Amino acid sequence: MSKKYYPSHSDGGATLAKIIIAFILLLAVIASSVITTGYLITGTANPLKWKQEITTPDTPTPPNDNTQGGGLIDVTENNGIKLTTARIAAEDFEGYGIDPQANTAYTLTATVNADAADKNVVWGVSWKNSSSSWASGKSIADYATVTPATEFGLTATLTVKQAFGEPINVKVASYLDTTVNAIAQVDYLKTVNAFSAQLNPALAADKTGRLYVGNTENTIAVRPTYGIGTVEGTVSQYTIKLYLSTTTRQRITDLMKSGTGTTNFTGREYADVTTNTGKFTFDLFKLVNGGGPSSTYDTARTLVNNYVYNNGATDTSTSMGQDCLFNKVIYTITYTYGQDYTKNVTYESTSGIYMNKKGLSKISVIDDINLDKDQIVVLPS
Repeated sequence: MSKKYYPSHSDGGATLAKIIIAFILLLAVIASSVITTGYLITGTANPLKWKQEITTPDTPTPPNDNTQGGGLIDVTENNGIKLTTARIAAEDFEGYGIDPQANTAYTLTATVNADAADKNVVWGVSWKNSSSSWASGKSIADYATVTPATEFGLTATLTVKQAFGEPINVKVASYLDTTVNAIAQVDYLKTVNAFSAQLNPALAADKTGRLYVGNTENTIAVRPTYGIGTVEGTVSQYTIKLYLSTTTRQRITDLMKSGTGTTNFTGREYADVTTNTGKFTFDLFKLVNGGGPSSTYDTARTLVNNYVYNNGATDTSTSMGQDCLFNKVIYTITYTYGQDYTKNVTYESTSGIYMNKKGLSKISVIDDINLDKDQIVVLPS
């Protein structure tokens, strides 16, 4: 007679354990397959409990380069991952495998908690508003790319290929939970391609005295032409060079040569002014060169003051200003963005600028001398 075999309770437990182990291994294989596909996994689970790490990782020191490109990065969100950036100097592009024609580039470093079992992250770039009038229809890949140093690695290179007019978002996220992420906004600084300028634009017409030479304040109005970008810098300094006409310069030189003690002074080629606000008063002594005792400076200052008082233009007329004329003005503005970007841009105007005597007072000088006696007779002793 054959014997029937009935599994014991202990045998059934072993079989169940084998089934559970096989199921777990199957899940591990599936998870590994998903991870190697390179796609973001969406969801809310956070099995690794990533958190923001306060310690700063070792990253390249940004070079002190204030002329390279216009990309500006601001980390706007840290949701469990800390993101730091460092600018890459143009001369180092080759070492990072960056196209030498690129506009600018940055090293990006993500930091996660040290005890995370899996530190894999994914990187991506996108328009902040892809439906904006500027970004609509434009491929982000034509303007910026982000390339991890290693697959799913914590370090990546952001390459800006050309100027853009819509902010770009760079996002780094946990591979297993994309709600754990950091986002940096990338902006592009508008360049000043050119500008025009005018002195005292409140004056109604060009045929007036444009430069106040008395105590009346002057205003420099600048109208920049910007390039493509998302943010603007500021004008931190204005410098103007006012070139005297040949006639005006010669008249001032002749005046100095005819004065007592002022023969060392001459009319200057140009007068220069620098201001941080775009407003200034003009010192007439800038019209002359020369030196000597302090008394001769006072005399020279008096002569040039009264010369302009007698020959200067007004708010409404230049009929008296032909001998008080600048025939060329060179404007230079210093365009800056924080501590990272500085550029000087120049504009030249050959429109005549007449000296306006508004607010200028004549300096009184001796113009009549009398003796109490017309004749003195010396008598012999």
